[in-house]
Amino acid sequence: MMEFDKSIFDEVKHNTKVIINDIEYQGFGVGKANNGLLTSQLNHDLNFDPEILAVHLIVGYPSYSEYKEGATDLFKPSTLLGGYKYQRKYRFSNGATFSSFHNISFDEKKGLSGCFTTRDFPSEAFAGQTWDVQDLVETFIPSGPGLIKSVMAVEWKGDQRNLSAVVESEYYLNHNPELPGLHWRHVTFRTDKAIKGIYIQSEKITVHRDLKEVGGEPENLLARQLPVEAKGREKTREEAEATQLNAAVAVSTF
Repeated sequence: MMEFDKSIFDEVKHNTKVIINDIEYQGFGVGKANNGLLTSQLNHDLNFDPEILAVHLIVGYPSYSEYKEGATDLFKPSTLLGGYKYQRKYRFSNGATFSSFHNISFDEKKGLSGCFTTRDFPSEAFAGQTWDVQDLVETFIPSGPGLIKSVMAVEWKGDQRNLSAVVESEYYLNHNPELPGLHWRHVTFRTDKAIKGIYIQSEKITVHRDLKEVGGEPENLLARQLPVEAKGREKTREEAEATQLNAAVAVSTF
């Protein structure tokens, strides 16, 4: 595993070019990458609520994630080797679909630069309503040297109706280690749309090796009522991960 100076990521700025159906917008922000904190701003004249793009716009900077005990960070080393690329496919509960392509580069003085492009965004499918993105968990799936796939289910609360989506990603790193098992990236959001034409999104991003850290520890409330032979046995970590991996791969369209 590549050794690197983590202090480089104590505070990192980003400039992000966002291209939506051939129209270019500018985003920028700053984050404390080692602590998983990031705030970004997008200046826009979009005819729909930009919060529907929350996953497309910013969550694509895994460099800003805080890694908990036992989790392996392959994105910061790749960042220092020049960056990384990824692509996403989005399938919404209202039938809308689109794809996006992302190119991330890094300069120690200038910070992160990104070009996020979608050329098939169906804006009419999201117009006329405000959206409130909900917190989410992204599952990182080992997919070979230098490649990570992922899947996440995302929900938006709307003023008229709610919307959900399955988002699948492939990340292409600038080095060849393989992710050692499933990881889970937990993202919480706070957004600000008080000023027309300005969208501000703040995030807290943590990556976990153990899913229990994300959702809490369950308690067997029947333990005292069941005979010992009926309690069964707990799954090993490998069995649990295999079950979750099979479920994640089953929905993949790549």
